[in-house]
Amino acid sequence: MPTKPVTVFRLILVALFAATPLGASAQTVSAACKPLLDANTKEISTPHHAYSTEKNSGTAQATTGEMITTATGSFLLYKGKWMKGLMTPQENIAQMQENLRETKVYECKKLPDATVDGVATTVYSAHSENDMAKTDTQLWVDKSTGLILREEIDMYADEGGGKRHISMRFDYKNVQPPPGVK
Repeated sequence: MPTKPVTVFRLILVALFAATPLGASAQTVSAACKPLLDANTKEISTPHHAYSTEKNSGTAQATTGEMITTATGSFLLYKGKWMKGLMTPQENIAQMQENLRETKVYECKKLPDATVDGVATTVYSAHSENDMAKTDTQLWVDKSTGLILREEIDMYADEGGGKRHISMRFDYKNVQPPPGVK
């Protein structure tokens, strides 16, 4: 079974390639990866508004996207229109666990601390490989809340699919579903 992205947002943005697989039991995750998995689980479980920019090798124009996640679901801005996502936060967490089980390589390390918009963060990197792609990710995790503030993803598709770079930032303040979307 191919690995699936962890959110509807990443499903559209990554277009069927597997994003960094996140989430699993303690027996399968190294101690170096546990803080990343915890941060991703917390991000999915916490209402937030995510903004992304994706750039594919060989194309001049970047694509932007947005997703709002609430306690009960997600909403994706696609082609200028908000639509309801297909998975709940709980289903996204279960998908993360499945993704990790299907990953051949998953390595993590802590990088030097940094700030994001004046907020002190712990920075981590992760490298993963599965049947579809190799992925390198950096995450900036707020030291006081444990929430991801920024994420940079580089994906290298197998079979000459090229490279994708995705930049994401997360806002956790005053998150509400988009008006008129149920």
